Amino acid sequence: MKHLSKLTPAEILLLRHEYRSSLKDLLKYTLLDLLIKQVLEIDEAQQQSNAKDPVKNYRYVKAGRNFKKHRSKFHEEVFLMSFGKNHDRIILFNNMVKIGFQNSVSHRSYTNRIRKNGAMDGLFEKHFHNILFGGFEYTRAGKQLRDQVNLEISELEKTVARYIQENDKAGLDSLRTIGGNIFLLQGLSLPMLKELEQIFIDEMKTGSGDTSGECSSACWSTFSDYSGSFDNAHSHGCSSDSSDSSDSSDSGCGGDSGCGGCSGGCGGD
Repeated sequence: MKHLSKLTPAEILLLRHEYRSSLKDLLKYTLLDLLIKQVLEIDEAQQQSNAKDPVKNYRYVKAGRNFKKHRSKFHEEVFLMSFGKNHDRIILFNNMVKIGFQNSVSHRSYTNRIRKNGAMDGLFEKHFHNILFGGFEYTRAGKQLRDQVNLEISELEKTVARYIQENDKAGLDSLRTIGGNIFLLQGLSLPMLKELEQIFIDEMKTGSGDTSGECSSACWSTFSDYSGSFDNAHSHGCSSDSSDSSDSSDSGCGGDSGCGGCSGGCGGD
């Protein structure tokens, strides 16, 4: 897992699928990766406007325990810049999604952000037809790394089920190092993630686990919930996730990158 532990999900998606990965997926897995690594965290709160109104549950995003020590990558800044000057800020999850789309500007702009990360240097190049029609080409180094990553993923997909079946704590513990890339593995169903979570929790109770700042409990089982929330916020507030290479805005959002995002400020949903 040499490369999966160093590259983010957005970098992996770009490396494996070039510019064909949708903007929505690139942003979704970036946000989930930041949550798993506890760079960002989720808070949930109940609010009631008055005694006659039903109680509503709200999910907020805030700077996490690892925010200050995290060395952010350029493409992660679309989410992290909102907390740069105010680490105590809280933002509704739906608005955080909208802010991400807003700050990403477009699919082309966001993939350019990903390619500017140091880990991606020398992996892609543009030719004349790319300038005219968009996209980019692999360099020889890019093709080699793509093949190595594909091999890593293929091998890992074959072993994860065995780790769980055999309760292989050493093998399961190694999965923490790949962060949000675990959700890019084929065949890793939500029930399997829940079982993985329980094994981690049991291990922590015995005192033998070392989370090293990685999410080892709720993040795993609530992935489907976070993912669904992201998709819901995207479909209602940010209308386009086109994976083409046009420069038109894919965000569907206006305004600044502050707490409000597209709408609702820090409070309303």
